[in-house]
Amino acid sequence: MSKHAQEAIEEYFSHLLQPQQCFAEDCINPQSVQLQKQLDLAQQQFVEPSPSDTDNLPQAASPLASSAALVDEVFIGLDETLDDRFQALFFKVGGLTIAIPLLHLGGIVNRQLISQLPGMPNWHLGVQNHRGKSLNVVDTYAWVTHNNDIKAEEYQYLIQLEESDWCLAAESLVETKTLSKADVKWRSQSGKRPWLAGIVKEQMCAIVYPQKLQQMCALGLNEQDQLGK
Repeated sequence: MSKHAQEAIEEYFSHLLQPQQCFAEDCINPQSVQLQKQLDLAQQQFVEPSPSDTDNLPQAASPLASSAALVDEVFIGLDETLDDRFQALFFKVGGLTIAIPLLHLGGIVNRQLISQLPGMPNWHLGVQNHRGKSLNVVDTYAWVTHNNDIKAEEYQYLIQLEESDWCLAAESLVETKTLSKADVKWRSQSGKRPWLAGIVKEQMCAIVYPQKLQQMCALGLNEQDQLGK
């Protein structure tokens, strides 16, 4: 890659990391309530535990109930949750390479039958049942680029965000690599694209902030939206 091209790419990603002002009333997508209703319906439809199993299931708090707190939270960068050297999984979607720290990886699931739900955003592929849990599958390429150029069947894996019920669809797994914090240009302030924790310098690819990403998806936010400070 030429020096000019490298500088252009670095300038582009640096622009994505720039913070912008956010006001509380702008941080909640008006589609959030409708999205939460659909997710509740999906949970009832695809996960019906027996009474004996109910006590063993984790009780997830409504993401809408915590949306006000998200606006006021103190910014904590993903790098503050990691050791100086950490492992990350690199995967591909539509030619894009994305990284996620293994510490925040809930698991990798093979794509199987995904059931679509009516009234959901176009980036929501549907839900897949896995070990008695409904996993919400995000069309990663559509969410990041706003283009639905990848067919659902082209995705082969689901990248689970921490222990949540949200997964990113991936076409292929590239590698697991040990990185140092110095290998990444980290976000230092809150702002637009809170899911973008930083840029891996050598690969020039995004490293995602799983906690922020799952919060955004649960609130029905698009990739350019912001959760607040």
